[in-house]
Amino acid sequence: MRPGALDAELAGVDIDLELRRYTVLQLWVVVPLSLVVLAIRDALAQHRARPTAP
Repeated sequence: MRPGALDAELAGVDIDLELRRYTVLQLWVVVPLSLVVLAIRDALAQHRARPTAP
């Protein structure tokens, strides 16, 4: 990478605003995925708790 390339790329960019934006976007991905993970975990726990027929 050539010196100053990053500074030139970020010139005029509101870094704090972009960090907040990407934080919110990550939450839009993480929250629904965590609900899927929790649902799978609960389904597996219920499956394991079922009594088996002798």
